[in-house]
Amino acid sequence: GKVVADYVRATGETSLIFGEPDYWFKTVFATRGLFGENTRRAALADSLGLLRATPTETWMRALDRGGRPVEASAALVAHLRAMADFARIMRVNQRAQDYEARADALEARVADTFFAGGTPLDRLDRDGQRDPVLRPNARIALADLRLDADTERAATRRLAEALAYRHGVGTQSQADSVTCYPFLREPAFYEPRQAAFRGPAWPWLTSVLVDLMVEQGGAEQAYGFTEAQAGLVLDRGAVGAVASVVDAHPHPGEDAPRVGGSPADLYALAGFVGNAWQDYLGARYAAGNRLVLEPILPEAWGMTTARLRLGEGCVRATVRQVSEAVT
Repeated sequence: GKVVADYVRATGETSLIFGEPDYWFKTVFATRGLFGENTRRAALADSLGLLRATPTETWMRALDRGGRPVEASAALVAHLRAMADFARIMRVNQRAQDYEARADALEARVADTFFAGGTPLDRLDRDGQRDPVLRPNARIALADLRLDADTERAATRRLAEALAYRHGVGTQSQADSVTCYPFLREPAFYEPRQAAFRGPAWPWLTSVLVDLMVEQGGAEQAYGFTEAQAGLVLDRGAVGAVASVVDAHPHPGEDAPRVGGSPADLYALAGFVGNAWQDYLGARYAAGNRLVLEPILPEAWGMTTARLRLGEGCVRATVRQVSEAVT
């Protein structure tokens, strides 16, 4: 839902909502299905609206993260806001207000449950207990939430200190020295199927961290991660692509991490491009014919020229950083 809403907002093209047979009905039905009982299993959402997951339903499918994972409920908040956008497009304003109210209420519960005091939590287990293992999923959740600035800043800092490496974001806190190991191929330390989630880094998660850091005023610090991503694109694995998983840091005697998993991870590459386009250049579409530029250029970029789509044509923008100002 969120992706469709972003597409409609950027292009002004509403035919996907109006023109697709029963699209609105199907989307509303799917949303209601999250909260209602069905014949195959209990409602996906609990009494507080937090989404449940079975042990293998999250993207870290080799690990048991059954219970209430943080990123699932945050994604539901984003979905409800997208539903509000759909309702406005369909001119069903009361429904839009209802969905916004649901999103606000759920977001408050997510903040209280998973980000109390700015300390991120990965999940509640099946018994409702807090999982002490810190993983990067709270960072994924932050991208879908509108938390207050202090909470978001504190959570981002905690996640970066525990999980961020130069070439990617680790899948388990470095402080978990018994169960966390930084290299992808070390069968003596973990089962091969769990290897990618026991400490090695995933480059696609870096784009989420960069987005949050730029938003919070840390563009120069974030650019160090972007430069490392550029090194992966040009010098490691397939040229022009980013591998899905990398060692958290180089092996002894080596100067770059080894890569593994898929040789071309589209999420990682799209995130790398998106950081340049949306975070540093600051380009976003308020509507199909309205382009907004709010650049926060890294000092190393100097004068930057970009060609951007606008309506049926395009515009060319030249941007440069002058001291603390951008012109």
